[in-house]
Amino acid sequence: FRDLLADAENYASTRQHIDVENLNYYLRNPRGDERPNESSSVSSDCFDVVTSDMPSLIRSFLGGGNIMEFSANNPDDRAQVIEAKQKTKLINRLILGRDWSFKVLHDWMLQAGICTMSAVTYFPRTIEKQEIKTYEGINQTELDQIIRALESDSSIKSADVESDDGGETFDAEITITRESREYCIELVDPQNFLISKGGPTLDDCAFVGHRSTYRKCELVEMGIPRKTVEGLTPSGTGSTIDATGLKGSDNLFEQITSRAVGNDFEDETQPEWWLEEIDVVEACVLGATKSGSSQRRRIMYAGNEILKDEPFDHVNYAVLSAYPLPNQVGGLSRVGITKRTQDEKTFVQRGLFNNIAAVNKPMTAINIKKDGQLDTVNRQDMLNRRTNGVVRVSGPVTGNILPLPVPSIGQESLQLIQYIDFNRSQTTGALMASQGLNRDDVYNETATRFKGVNDEGAAKLEVVMRVY
Repeated sequence: FRDLLADAENYASTRQHIDVENLNYYLRNPRGDERPNESSSVSSDCFDVVTSDMPSLIRSFLGGGNIMEFSANNPDDRAQVIEAKQKTKLINRLILGRDWSFKVLHDWMLQAGICTMSAVTYFPRTIEKQEIKTYEGINQTELDQIIRALESDSSIKSADVESDDGGETFDAEITITRESREYCIELVDPQNFLISKGGPTLDDCAFVGHRSTYRKCELVEMGIPRKTVEGLTPSGTGSTIDATGLKGSDNLFEQITSRAVGNDFEDETQPEWWLEEIDVVEACVLGATKSGSSQRRRIMYAGNEILKDEPFDHVNYAVLSAYPLPNQVGGLSRVGITKRTQDEKTFVQRGLFNNIAAVNKPMTAINIKKDGQLDTVNRQDMLNRRTNGVVRVSGPVTGNILPLPVPSIGQESLQLIQYIDFNRSQTTGALMASQGLNRDDVYNETATRFKGVNDEGAAKLEVVMRVY
């Protein structure tokens, strides 16, 4: 297990450097080659390509239709038809009908446009909720009836009764613990996703998992011995700064986006031991049984301890990649193939803006000595340029002040930017006519398909509205 984990960690480290660079391109963060008193503009090609994809992706996969449908093997069998309809309704409710459905699936697709691969994990989760009911002036018979009614409710795990010791009637307080089971889908941060190099599908990989964080009390509730949990080292205690300048135990996207808006991370005060957070690796590992056959096992690992090790029937992860490479799960992202275009346009834009500044305020040649007289032109006035300012001159202006004109490259730069945009559309396929398409319009080459040109702005606003 530890050898497989080390292999997955090395692969994750390689991907992390690429993903950090891609995210900086997407956020238009400073490139590090800016010069004082010159343009520091950064083109938004990567951001534009990814955001222009989202309206069509959301309409196609998260629109009003079913994301998945079941059909009966025998259409004449009424029982199979009913079963197929029930399964279709159930799977769409589990995936699309939850409070978190849109946000998780939206971020999953968005992350795939930025990073080499984007992963979600799905799993069942048991939820316990407590409620307290108070009864006043009841007798023992009524209390027994209430308890029997609660015991008949299958959703109630326990009911603890506290009552006053008094007379025929008394007050009672019942703490009811309800237990429910639900299926969840969670987005995995690309920095925390761990996968070994093994093949084109997840089933071919010997190790698929992710880093997660649990409080110690949560691990105890899972049935892990308290003594084992108490000995685990809290997360962040031994965290290091890697080559990207980011803490390994922190959330990759959270750090970079927070820095982009000017927020810094501060150390938090240490909580009580049961609230301390532990870095845990959860993974589906391909192993071998005693008979020599392969078997998937679900392992939970923290520190140097294997907390859980149990058989598991499949890999409970799903991965997206915009351009998968042969015999690999991951590949290239939309940002990855657009970075070169952004570099080219950034270079042209900075040159154009620097040229405009030079044209607006060109250098000027001045005569500082004439006929033995110094300061023919006041140099301080020339250096402190102001709009509609005054320059003091001794004698005629002609022959004492000579502007040095700078040729404008605006027209040539705009033509070059147009050429770069054309190359970008050839590389990425990001055209205005393709924005805001529904799933039924993807293969429709009639004139109505190009309504995307008019629908572009509305489609982008629709994404914002759905996110809100």
